[in-house]
Amino acid sequence: MAPTFGNPMPFAALELRRGHKISARDNFLRACNYYRSAEFFLHAHAGDPRVKRAFKLSTACYRQAAPLFTPPIEPVEIPFEGTTLTGYFHHADTASETRKTLLLNSGFDGSPEEMHLWALAPGSSAATTSWCSTGRGNFQPFTSRAALPP
Repeated sequence: MAPTFGNPMPFAALELRRGHKISARDNFLRACNYYRSAEFFLHAHAGDPRVKRAFKLSTACYRQAAPLFTPPIEPVEIPFEGTTLTGYFHHADTASETRKTLLLNSGFDGSPEEMHLWALAPGSSAATTSWCSTGRGNFQPFTSRAALPP
């Protein structure tokens, strides 16, 4: 049984080793959201090392959950002005037919990981691509690049 309080990441890893993919996936998502929420409330202290640590752990947890979905969620990198914007491609389903793709863009106060609920909306016939825009993640505050105006 998943712990009610505390860090669900070790439990998720244990469940994955046991072959319990759904429990592992759900607890990696839970851990992702814990770290993402913590990171958001540290934005006022951009130099605080906990910001970068929480962001990296949140992303790592989501990336561990991604292949456990059916169909798997694929990490993507979008070339942008000499760097890359990171994100995810969510297949609409396992059918091989062509689908429309909805683009989900986050801003300073959002992340592609938190767009998960919209990306996997039940009954959706569209694939989605979500990415980390120029105000977050691998773009800022962890690089010398400034956010670009919209």
